[in-house]
Amino acid sequence: MNARTTRLVLRWVHIIGALLIGTALYSPLKSNQSFMTLVLFILVPVVAITGIAMWKQGKLMALLKPR
Repeated sequence: MNARTTRLVLRWVHIIGALLIGTALYSPLKSNQSFMTLVLFILVPVVAITGIAMWKQGKLMALLKPR
């Protein structure tokens, strides 16, 4: 996978995860315990990891490049 495709996939995962977190905070789904558990323990770390991966993409691609 080249750098452009990687960044595109990371960006869309980050955007969709952030939208779901916003939905959890500002909608009536806030009272649904299973949805909030999913958001807190799955989506928040995924959004954080994709954000860091986009920020440090150059170093990440250098580490993953076959030698």
